[in-house]
Amino acid sequence: MSNRKQIILAALLMAAAVAVGLAVPLAAGRLKDAAFDNTSLSLDVAALDKADTAKLGIDEKLRLLSSRDIYIIDTDEGRDLDREEAAKTAEGYLYELYALGIVTCAPENMYYDIYDDVCPVVLIDESGRGDGLLAWSFVANGDDGSIVMFIDDESSLMLGMSFYSNGEAVLTEDDADLIDIFAEYCADRLGGKLMEIEYISNDVSYGDLFRFKISFDDGFTYVPLDLRLYESHMAFNME
Repeated sequence: MSNRKQIILAALLMAAAVAVGLAVPLAAGRLKDAAFDNTSLSLDVAALDKADTAKLGIDEKLRLLSSRDIYIIDTDEGRDLDREEAAKTAEGYLYELYALGIVTCAPENMYYDIYDDVCPVVLIDESGRGDGLLAWSFVANGDDGSIVMFIDDESSLMLGMSFYSNGEAVLTEDDADLIDIFAEYCADRLGGKLMEIEYISNDVSYGDLFRFKISFDDGFTYVPLDLRLYESHMAFNME
């Protein structure tokens, strides 16, 4: 994907946020940084050994995406998925989330461009010295809302998503049952065990914050996956 397409993708994410009057999520901000920051552009994405991206476990991949200290940089292709497979995978998640009531925009009413909105990217920590994560960025828009999703190229698992509603409110603190269902869904789809759902805080700037504690080693440790809820925006494992 060219730098031009990278900038277009960043613009799409920003437009989705502006449409509902919200701040741009971290993923979009970091993507914009990667497009304009000389340091990030100097990283040789082509030189990254894609075999190294398979060294990370799913817990490490989830932690990497949720980190504030990452760059999201475009690359030419995936290793295990192509554009059509990545799009089909993302669509599958979109339909499941809609069926659960997590996403309020009907998937059949959302659209995306297979070349501009389904993009292979490499996620690395901002030092550029750690292992990279090869993933797919998926963006879909509709009259009722828009969604941004990251799919792991290796496992086809959803690592994070951010949904904006143009009308109907998304999840709120009062939707306790639905939040429980979503937490169980995430744990099951990621192949982990849900240990606890913790309510962290209610803040005017950051909305309601819930933390799903999901274990991938039979309960010895857990990965904290944050769910942020705003009036018309929700973000899972993404800022």
